[in-house]
Amino acid sequence: MKKAIIPIIALFIIVFIFIMNHFKEVTTIDINGYVFTSDNITNNLTNGLEISNQKIDYKTIKTNDKLYKNHSKYYVGEKKKKEVNLEYPIISKDNSRLLILTENAEFIDNKYRKTKSYKNSMLANGELYNLTDYERA
Repeated sequence: MKKAIIPIIALFIIVFIFIMNHFKEVTTIDINGYVFTSDNITNNLTNGLEISNQKIDYKTIKTNDKLYKNHSKYYVGEKKKKEVNLEYPIISKDNSRLLILTENAEFIDNKYRKTKSYKNSMLANGELYNLTDYERA
């Protein structure tokens, strides 16, 4: 019986490591742009009158980069996966489009009012489009 315990524990460890490192492909990004990797934008905006110098971290993405999901976190990168924060939209390099991939994202207007966004949508030229068929909402 003691000889069987070690292989069973080793099997559980291997299964646990496999589950923790399993990345599921969510989508392919179809623009060149930037995706944010931290929460510092919200922290900088909500500090009130205090001056905040928190660095805003982002990652450059290219057309055909893949977006992966592991549990509830999202990652970009084929070999070296970098965690990204999809509560913020993905911004195109020419600043003409915003991609919203989750339903958790919110827009803040110039009067600091929050507006709920739509999952899998694109904001371009003041119009909202569905990412699956590019139909205008």
